[in-house]
Amino acid sequence: MTSISVKNLSLRYIKHINRPNSLKESVIKYILNFGKPYYSSEDFLALDNISFELKQGDRLGIIGINGAGKSSLLKVITNIYPPSQGSVKVNGRISSLIEIGAGFDPELTGRENIYLNGLISGFSKKEISAKLNEIIEFSGLAEFIDTPIKYYSTGMGLRLGLSIATCINPEILICDELFAGGDLNFIEKATNRLNQIIDQAHIFITVSHDNGYIREFCNKVLYLKDHKVAYFGSDVEKGLNQYIQDNHTKQTD
Repeated sequence: MTSISVKNLSLRYIKHINRPNSLKESVIKYILNFGKPYYSSEDFLALDNISFELKQGDRLGIIGINGAGKSSLLKVITNIYPPSQGSVKVNGRISSLIEIGAGFDPELTGRENIYLNGLISGFSKKEISAKLNEIIEFSGLAEFIDTPIKYYSTGMGLRLGLSIATCINPEILICDELFAGGDLNFIEKATNRLNQIIDQAHIFITVSHDNGYIREFCNKVLYLKDHKVAYFGSDVEKGLNQYIQDNHTKQTD
C-alpha cells in the first residue's frame, strides 16, 4: 500500500552570506575591507524535527509563510536533499512538479531525458516507452525532441518537464507552486491535466497559498511555522485558521 512516513526529520545546510559572484568581485571586496574576510557562512536549520505519516488516499496541503521550509520538505521527500537527521520512508513511485527540469542532463536529448527522468522516478523502460509519444505530443516539442537539452530555452525545458510529470500517472504526486512563466496556453493545458490526475494518484501533496484550493483538494493539512510543525491533522479548517490567525497577529503587531 502506498504510504509516506516522515520521522524526526531535520535539514541543515550551509548558508553563504555575501557570496562573491566572481574572482574580481572577491578581490575588490577584500581590498575595501582592509584585508579582512568579507564573506562568511552560517549553519541554517531549514527543517526542525518534522514528523507525519500519510496513507493511500491522503491529499496533503502544506501551508506556511515564505521561508518556513515548505519547498525544502518537498525536496527531502523527493530525494533531492538528503535529511540531516531523521528518516523519510516512501512506499510508491513519485512524480514531482518541483524545480521542473532540475534532473535534466543538458548533454542528453529531450527524448533521452524523458527516459532518464522516468527511470529516476521508478518507472521501467517499457512503461516510459508506452508513454513516449504522448509526452512528446503533449509538450509540442516534436521538432526538437532529439536536440540536446542545453539548446532548449527555459520555456521549452518547462514544457518538457511538465509533460513528463503529468503524462506518467504516478502513485504519489507532489506539486509545488511552479506554474509561473512560460507559455500561458501550455500552462493552462498542463494545469487541466494535473487536475485530472490528482484523483488517480494514491497520495497527493501540494504546497499552496490558496486556502480555497487547500479546502477543495486536501483532507489533511501540514502547517509549518519557523521550520517546525505547528499543526498536522485532518481538520483542514483548524489548520488554516491557525495559519491565518498567526499571520494576522504578525501583521498587526
